[in-house]
Amino acid sequence: MNRLIRVESHPNSRVRDFHINRVVSQSVIEHFMRPLRDSSESYLTKVGDPGAEVVRSLMRLPGVTEIFIKPYEIGVHISEVHDWDSLEPSVLRVLCTKVFGTDPDDVQIEHK
Repeated sequence: MNRLIRVESHPNSRVRDFHINRVVSQSVIEHFMRPLRDSSESYLTKVGDPGAEVVRSLMRLPGVTEIFIKPYEIGVHISEVHDWDSLEPSVLRVLCTKVFGTDPDDVQIEHK
């Protein structure tokens, strides 16, 4: 199976969706905000191990404020003082390593 991430920009420049051709969540949709709280653990369990690890890793990135996760999609919101030029490579690195087990050089990345 090809490894593909399609990056979709939004009219709101603080948001990007990352569409992935592998299942990353077992839940229909879950929403997480920074900081992750103890109560987030039950929702992390719903998304499954790979999805939970993606959420935890993305939330460790400076500037990530919210995450929406669906079976084949992750929406990432960033703060006003951060920009996608500096954050997107880190987000893609997390997705590639946690979802595909490889680095971004081995994944087809398309911008929509």
